[in-house]
Amino acid sequence: MADPDLQAAIFQVAQGHPLLTAMWADLWNGAQQRGETWTAADVPALRGKWSKEAAAEWTIGRMVKRLGDARTADALRYGVVLRFFDLDALRAVLPDHDLDAAWYEDFCGYAFVRRGEDKHGFHELVREVQLAWLKTEMPGEYQAAHRHALAHYERLLEPDWAGQIESWRGEPPAAQRPWILEMLYHRWAVAPEEALEIWNTLEYQAHFHWRREWWRALLMLAGAPELDLDERAAARVLRSWGYYHTQGGELDAALDYLERGRALVEKSGDQSGVSGALHNMANIHAVRGDLEQARRLYQQSLEIVEALGDRRGKAATLHQMANIHAVRGDLEQARRLYQQSLEIVEALGDRQGKAATLAMMGQILAAQGQHEAALRAYLESLSILVQMQAADAAKVAKIIADFKAQVGEAAFRALWRKVTGSDELPEWL
Repeated sequence: MADPDLQAAIFQVAQGHPLLTAMWADLWNGAQQRGETWTAADVPALRGKWSKEAAAEWTIGRMVKRLGDARTADALRYGVVLRFFDLDALRAVLPDHDLDAAWYEDFCGYAFVRRGEDKHGFHELVREVQLAWLKTEMPGEYQAAHRHALAHYERLLEPDWAGQIESWRGEPPAAQRPWILEMLYHRWAVAPEEALEIWNTLEYQAHFHWRREWWRALLMLAGAPELDLDERAAARVLRSWGYYHTQGGELDAALDYLERGRALVEKSGDQSGVSGALHNMANIHAVRGDLEQARRLYQQSLEIVEALGDRRGKAATLHQMANIHAVRGDLEQARRLYQQSLEIVEALGDRQGKAATLAMMGQILAAQGQHEAALRAYLESLSILVQMQAADAAKVAKIIADFKAQVGEAAFRALWRKVTGSDELPEWL
């Protein structure tokens, strides 16, 4: 490129950005192959400082017009709806084009493609800019591209995958995970309410069974900025990030996410969401040992759920308030609150809530010397969790083993015989 004015104009557009510079090199090479001669007039006269996004938008537009091959131009124009792509995914998004392996290899050689081992993706800047343009300027084509992608990833899933979620015990088979994430991503673009419902089910199962890696993948997916979640869904995702960091012991991060979630639901007037945020923030203060602050937040949450008639929320909050009294040594008040919570979850048919409350009541009863009642509560809790194949079953089994050590071998065997009618202890005891 011998023309210094042309060099200066291109440098001003690229702003020294490596990707933009490489994309202009692709443009220049294409022009040379077609025998075109460029001058500075072919590059916009820039006044002031462009953002890299604005420069990228102009450069992408230039490339789409100059690529020559309609397949390549449309792959750049519409393929950006794909977070990752292989040849089959691009074929799905561009059904009107005949895309072969040779074309695909050439396409992946462009600077705007970020190559991987088995699948590739568009560079973040290109994808961000082109997605924004496509959503604004060609919304019908944007939706159509997502629908084609959704159909593609649904075909890759097992036919009855949705009916198998509970049997997965928190995470799908490894081979299905990438397709489920991409299916959810594209469904969110075309049917956000349906996507959120599926995501809620998957996220709950990952949380319940403590599948941390898969849980994080779901949270990262829901955080993609181009999904444009409404305030309710965004608050739900922030709350789940709070749970994730709480269970990981990252309490400062957890509080930050929960505070942000509370701000969103307060803005939208969602009192149920406000109650949930207060409850979860109280959980963190309780873990930190700030019991009075935790109690105040639980009380605020309780007042809201009672006003809303939210029995499930009331049961959960009573359970947590009972925990506070138990830590403080007020065992009788703790037992009363657990009992209130237990009556509600039994009426609701909430087996998980019932198991958790029975396990905590067992510890209170044991501390009060009511050993037979304690063992009955422990065993009922364990039975429920084993039936549910829940990870917490191991925790309750450990509590029972500790209880046995506390009361002594002979006394425990006598209790076991009285409660179960058997002289035989399970192997784990």
